[in-house]
Amino acid sequence: MNGIFVPVPDTIFSWPVLAICLMILLTLPFINRLMMPEPDQIIEISPEQLGAVEAVAIKGDTPAERIEYSRVPTLALGFASIGRCEARTQGYYGILHRYVYLVWVSV
Repeated sequence: MNGIFVPVPDTIFSWPVLAICLMILLTLPFINRLMMPEPDQIIEISPEQLGAVEAVAIKGDTPAERIEYSRVPTLALGFASIGRCEARTQGYYGILHRYVYLVWVSV
């Protein structure tokens, strides 16, 4: 930023920002209360009325379905994006350490 600093009181603690936060904190509970239904409009149900929950088997008939229900594409994309960020900041050994940690945590 070429040595230019903006003081905190001029940003998040400025009067317009604080006034908006105060307005939200004061009005939000009343708005939420007005959105609630009247007590005579509420219909409660019991778990017996919902019926038994059955486990649904996930089928992978097509390649698209197999990819959709697989964790591999998601993990690969996550590791690639983290690796890109880490390569810019820490170098190779930082990336290796982060990958080992993430694989250990995700298992």
